[in-house]
Amino acid sequence: MPAVKIIFLVMLYCLLMETTQAGSTKAHLHGKIISVPCYINNKTALDFDFQRMGIKRIDGIRYAVSLDIPIQCDKDINARLFLKIGSQAVSATQTHVIKTDVDNLNIALFDEHQNKELPLNTEIEIDKTQTFRIKAVPVKEDPNKTLEAKPFTVMATMVAYYE
Repeated sequence: MPAVKIIFLVMLYCLLMETTQAGSTKAHLHGKIISVPCYINNKTALDFDFQRMGIKRIDGIRYAVSLDIPIQCDKDINARLFLKIGSQAVSATQTHVIKTDVDNLNIALFDEHQNKELPLNTEIEIDKTQTFRIKAVPVKEDPNKTLEAKPFTVMATMVAYYE
């Protein structure tokens, strides 16, 4: 009887070991490297210089800065061209407004050709026959709250691609 118990325990141990062992497999990763299809602003950073702004005069209209942004793509001229600006919007209702590093100061973005808000993290189709024109406007988050007078920065990433 003890021999049967030992054989049973050995079989049970082997069965448990077999079910608890992790499996393994090989993974093959592959892809294709292609040239960068589009160049934004001749491969130079965009710089919106608001100069000196009066902290009591920021009203969402004054101090607007517009830039013409050339976008050149190496692909088929019949392809549709898209643009996306990546950054964190201040809220779900203000998807075109980016928070700066200064409390109560934000930057609103607009597609100046279309005369409409430029939503962040959303692809928009743009006219590839003309230079894209973007307008950035300083806005207060709370118009009743005072701004601190100091330099500010804000970052975003612009991506252009075609389909």
